[in-house]
Amino acid sequence: MTIDWFSPAQCVGYAAFVLGVGSFLQKDDRRFKLFMAGECLAYVLHFHLLGNPTAVASSLVSLTRSVLALRTRSPWVAAVVVAVNVALGLALAKAPADWLPLMA
Repeated sequence: MTIDWFSPAQCVGYAAFVLGVGSFLQKDDRRFKLFMAGECLAYVLHFHLLGNPTAVASSLVSLTRSVLALRTRSPWVAAVVVAVNVALGLALAKAPADWLPLMA
């Protein structure tokens, strides 16, 4: 098996990694959340290109959570995000390993 270090999926994964590192270098909370949203969006594309629907769903939930965190700190919104994450897991997980991205 050969590894294509520069496949489209890998390149998007590298961009997601850079955005993730960049997010934790931010001192401003709003910029941190924007970088995290960008990272999640890159991971959505990365996992889509890899054909992993549970990881796509998990990343979409994380993206939504990051965007909502820019607007609200409501515990009700947080509870809805967790419930959606669990529902997606129940709907999409076919094997025990499919739960790993959802638990993360």
